[in-house]
Amino acid sequence: MFPIDERTIEQAQQAASKMVPVQEVGRSIKFDYEKNVFVFTNGKAEEVTQEKAVKQWLELMCRTLPARHPVYFETGFGIETDKIIGYKALPKGFIYSEIQRQIRENVVLSRCISNIINFSAAAENGRLNIYFTAILYNTGEGVTVDVNV
Repeated sequence: MFPIDERTIEQAQQAASKMVPVQEVGRSIKFDYEKNVFVFTNGKAEEVTQEKAVKQWLELMCRTLPARHPVYFETGFGIETDKIIGYKALPKGFIYSEIQRQIRENVVLSRCISNIINFSAAAENGRLNIYFTAILYNTGEGVTVDVNV
């Protein structure tokens, strides 16, 4: 009646925690970050391609402050820009490397991204411009992200 599994508990836990790359992200609705609304045409939600869905996810990650919203509690999702931007005592190199570290740690949450390359950041007029390219597992293509936070 019940399936028989010859694995030990440790082997099962290890297999369950192993990250497996995915080939597709799934369906995703287009979001307009300038207006902060989902995009609808004739009452129907517009869908985006796999690459654009990953780009939207990465932009959301860059704009989100961890533990600011209940849905992100204890997930580690987001970047703590509010805690490090604006401190004049911290060198810019440290701030940018800290942001890059947080982005690399968050990318692990998405199983369709294999690597982050070409990272750069610059503070302009009290805003932070973050630029990087995410390499996808399924196609090997790069998704360029350029976001102001």
